[in-house]
Amino acid sequence: MHILIKNTASVLIILFLSTGKLLGMGITDLNWDSRLKLSGEMDSNIGEDPENKVSDKALKLFSQIGTKGFLYDKTQFNLDFKGGIRTYSIYSDENRFIGSINSNISRTLLQNIVFGVNGFLLYDYYKQDFRNSISYLGEGFIFVPRYVIKVLDINLSYQTFATDYKNNSFFNFRENLFNLMVKRNINPSLTLSVFTRFGHRDYDRKAFLKPVNENVAYKNELHNDNISEVGINLQYFRWVFIQIFSLYRNNNSNSYGFSYSEEKLGFILGKKITNNYMLKLYCDIESKMYKDPGQFHVIIDINEDKEMDNRAIIELTRSLNEHIGLEFRCEYSRNESRIRNLYYSKFLISSGLLYKF
Repeated sequence: MHILIKNTASVLIILFLSTGKLLGMGITDLNWDSRLKLSGEMDSNIGEDPENKVSDKALKLFSQIGTKGFLYDKTQFNLDFKGGIRTYSIYSDENRFIGSINSNISRTLLQNIVFGVNGFLLYDYYKQDFRNSISYLGEGFIFVPRYVIKVLDINLSYQTFATDYKNNSFFNFRENLFNLMVKRNINPSLTLSVFTRFGHRDYDRKAFLKPVNENVAYKNELHNDNISEVGINLQYFRWVFIQIFSLYRNNNSNSYGFSYSEEKLGFILGKKITNNYMLKLYCDIESKMYKDPGQFHVIIDINEDKEMDNRAIIELTRSLNEHIGLEFRCEYSRNESRIRNLYYSKFLISSGLLYKF
């Protein structure tokens, strides 16, 4: 699988850098965006443990290089590389490297209908390598603007997403999902979107049976989940940016302990205070209810970053000049741990320096 992913990455890079020559087309309006961020962080619960909280300090260095432009006619591409390291002063087992490649190519058709594909690769490596993984996503989409059907913008896509753990195939999974979003501009400042997605997630492991006398047993079939979501999103942008969204998710599993329903409410606010200062507020509130009764303490995933549950973030940035900026960030989160239905909480406080090339 690693060889396949590396080859896929190479193909994506060659595609975007060589398409113009292969097709006899010139790349035009090419733009580059490069930035480097250095920050220090205090983590109040580095192990993300529900009971035993241990704090530590981290140094983070991240960089981003992106480019976008047009191929001949109405074909547009984006290519983005991100990568960085996080190192701790005491708990070096949590030291981590993250690298990703994001790509997109799309073509505008008649009446400004857009057809395209997205690709994503993520390398996630820890010093303590039992959590090392590679994730990838492939997506095809079509966008139909409002004036074609006189009512709504429509975005329809199909995506496949997978995570492969280098040393823990028990947690490997694949997702195949259909996505539909319809959007309407109520006025120049207010936009309303309704979205849904549905599909299935398949694991490499066998499904769990209901435990008897606290003994874990398995079915003679692979674990798979049926996923359905519906949500609404409201955006307002004038002198301030406000986004409010609500989501309902239903997960039906053939594996005991993995069926649940979930409701989520989110809020984002962004405001430019002065020419140099920007304030951002984020808040997510989630309620998750498992359908299988009893205390079934099974490990859901070995990487807690897969999903954010409840969090509140305050972020303040200051531009010193066109290249250099400062950032201060404070976050409180209460997320589900690796163990089903057990939650941990933590505070994260960080400040850093951002340099735009």
